[in-house]
Amino acid sequence: MTDIIRYSFDEIENISRNFDGVLDADIIEKLSIIKRISTFQEHTINIKYTLKSDSWRQGNGDEYVEELTQEVFESKIISNLNKLTGANYESIKNNILKAINDIGTLEIDKNRIVDIIFDKATEEHLYSDIYSKLLGTLVENLDNADDVMIFIFEKCKKFYEDNLNFNINELDQVTNYSEMCDVNKNKTLILGGIIFVSNLFNYKLISYSWVNKYYNSLVNITKDIEKDKIGIYIDTLCAIMNTCGQNLKEYEPESFNENFYDILVSFSQNKQLIKPKYRFKIKDTIEKF
Repeated sequence: MTDIIRYSFDEIENISRNFDGVLDADIIEKLSIIKRISTFQEHTINIKYTLKSDSWRQGNGDEYVEELTQEVFESKIISNLNKLTGANYESIKNNILKAINDIGTLEIDKNRIVDIIFDKATEEHLYSDIYSKLLGTLVENLDNADDVMIFIFEKCKKFYEDNLNFNINELDQVTNYSEMCDVNKNKTLILGGIIFVSNLFNYKLISYSWVNKYYNSLVNITKDIEKDKIGIYIDTLCAIMNTCGQNLKEYEPESFNENFYDILVSFSQNKQLIKPKYRFKIKDTIEKF
């Protein structure tokens, strides 16, 4: 009879948090394809990984030097971000800084860190604050901080151009389940992206003027949109205020009411344009100020 090894939940969790291996570049590429196209293709794959030089190889007297490529570097960043919590923030931050320092003179694009963090924060907006905090810390420690700040601005600009210059269709306009999933995904990503941009302002990674630009664009769409399609825009306006409203108020107290607060107050009183449930949501938000 074959012996069966059983692991407790705590043991599995410990392995997942402390395992430190790197997938081969060809495996990373195959998994990247799956992520990009969001479909699975049947492959026969032998999973391989590279252990660090402080592992069992040292016990055999073998000196092993890990080959660092763009794919391996990104895999390390993603692996650490997948483990990131408030409790282990310092250790994960140090792991990522070490991965950056290990680059040396290799031709590896550090800006990909911004892409990766932006995507994760957009998809997981409940952790948006800690992702923004991490990005702010990385900027402080990077040699090319000015270039990274420019890249962050370009990311925010592209997000604005891609998502705030058109109206999202609501569920009652879709014709099948696939389209309904796409609409839900778009709404979630837009909300997550705007929450992340708001948090970037909290950590001084994006300017006041850009938050104001996002906000005004949403306000203009909200004024022109049909009543049944207004929900996502009210959600995002409230998200901006809930995320960075206090810092916006401290940054320019004289213009805060005119630029942000008074607009929400007027929406909360507009019974013809906005349904009761959204007016109540606005009132919950403005009560904080």
